[in-house]
Amino acid sequence: MQTLLILPLGVTGETVQGVLNATREPLVGVITVTTAGFDETKKEIIRAVKQACELIGAKHYHIVVNPDNAEPIAELYRLLRKLTATRVLVSGVTGSRYLLPLITQAVLRYWHETKAEVFLIHGVEGEKWSLVPFTGFFVYDLKREQKEVFMRIYSDPRNILGTKELIEKYGYGRSIYKVLGKLEEKGLIKHNRNKIEKTLPGRLLYFLLKEGEGDES
Repeated sequence: MQTLLILPLGVTGETVQGVLNATREPLVGVITVTTAGFDETKKEIIRAVKQACELIGAKHYHIVVNPDNAEPIAELYRLLRKLTATRVLVSGVTGSRYLLPLITQAVLRYWHETKAEVFLIHGVEGEKWSLVPFTGFFVYDLKREQKEVFMRIYSDPRNILGTKELIEKYGYGRSIYKVLGKLEEKGLIKHNRNKIEKTLPGRLLYFLLKEGEGDES
């Protein structure tokens, strides 16, 4: 699996180092992305990232984005295609807030073309982080059958459900596996043959859909 880390950079080196240390899977490359300014401070952080990449055998690429020119983000998209990443990790706990929407558009474009796995390193700086499905945060509607299964999963108070249990409870046929596959592709559940696990984006969408339907129960 070709795993790539996209690492926005700000001026806090400790958080960047923390993300690198927490990423325990082999990386084919690390792309650091930053805005212009504070070059001397960032120089040390970039040097540390380069050294870390050399130690783990990953390639390092660096992109600078100016607020009046988003064109360099196209370079990020080009690198994703060049490296043919099958799994992309995006750090959501480092760097300028300005960068995240720009990175998001490039990553979603790549995901749309390749269906690569895309995850967000999500959490609060200085607190615990988790790896959550990136695409799940950008789902706002579901097809009728998908929505029915999704709402039934999330109306159960447990975090993990058995697939066989769901099938028996609601009388689903073999087609349920295709529906579960689509929900997983959208980042709304994690699924293997015998287990369905909820995700943070899925929880969020569930409450939004309930609110939209006026369900106050």
